[in-house]
Amino acid sequence: MEKPSYQKRCPCGQLLAMLINEGLEIKCKRCKRLETICFTDLIEFLKSKGLLSPDSSWARAGEKRATQSQ
Repeated sequence: MEKPSYQKRCPCGQLLAMLINEGLEIKCKRCKRLETICFTDLIEFLKSKGLLSPDSSWARAGEKRATQSQ
């Protein structure tokens, strides 16, 4: 398994989420399983909520990265 490029941890040290090549990986608080939200889904969600402009550089970069990882 590839080392994540970024991890977000709680102040207690417990892993909350991490960015990986495939997208955002989130750890379930209850069962401790990891679920991955692909960048394409994340971008579409942010756009649908008006939190990301469709022509933003982040959106274009995320879509390009999502296409490359497929």
